[in-house]
Amino acid sequence: MSGTFRAIWPIVDESRTYAALCREAAREVPEIAARSRARLTGPGRFSVAPSESVPGSGRLTDSVLVYEAPAEPSLRPLLGPQRLEVAS
Repeated sequence: MSGTFRAIWPIVDESRTYAALCREAAREVPEIAARSRARLTGPGRFSVAPSESVPGSGRLTDSVLVYEAPAEPSLRPLLGPQRLEVAS
């Protein structure tokens, strides 16, 4: 069974560049995926969206950073973070 892994970060500092937000979030994705028991199966993409249009965002801020990648459930015990790939 395959699906899409999604991680969401509220953007609390609108002055930060998109590249800086993505770099910071990219360091967290492998750990979040591992804790979610998701095995990333391909490169993912970052995007920015209004929080009101993103289910699960909590609408805490006006905008959120979203990372989505193809994934499948990991049936293995939590073994630590995976390698992150981001599509260009």
